[in-house]
This record gives sequence, structure tokens and C-alpha cells, in this order.
Amino acid sequence: MKEVKALTSEEILGCKNERIPDFVIESVNELLIGSISTGKSTTILQKDIVAEIIKRNPDTNSREIYDKRWLDFEQIFRNAGWNVYYDKPRYNESYEAKFEFSVKK
Repeated sequence: MKEVKALTSEEILGCKNERIPDFVIESVNELLIGSISTGKSTTILQKDIVAEIIKRNPDTNSREIYDKRWLDFEQIFRNAGWNVYYDKPRYNESYEAKFEFSVKK
């Protein structure tokens, strides 16, 4: 019988990254280009990322984006030299969920 081994954290992160379609990364890249003014940091609303993904791939919808966890792209951008922080409102708060990007120092 074949022995099954647990995946390492690097393997898990690699699998997650492979499941995010290219058009999702392209969408975030486009929004970064359009929003970064100082070259050091920017904030992008989650709803804007979802809208850009749907614009680039009209065959998808927000339900699919969330169900397939395509917004879990932080590590991909961290590996590319960004600090990425995701912020969403708690149960007693009301503001838009957002991703904050800043250049690693």
C-alpha cells in the first residue's frame, strides 16, 4: 500500500496559487496600475476587483469568484514584492472590504 504524505505549507500555497486564474491576477494588476499614484502604496476595494474580474471574464459571476476563493491572491503578490493586507468589516462595522498594497522595504 502506498504511503500518503501530508503536503508542506509551500506545496499548499503553490496549489492555491495555481487555482487562481490568470485573469484574476491581470485584473488586480490593472487596478494597481490605475490606482497607485505615489509608487509606494494603494488601497483597492474588493468590489472593484470583483467587477474587474467579471469585466475581463463575463462568463463568471461574483458567486463563483467567492466560492472558488479567487480573491485569496495575497501570497502571489507578496511573492512579487508587495505587502498585502486584507481588511473587511466585522459584524458591528460597516465599510467596504479592501486590499491594501504597499511596496516591501
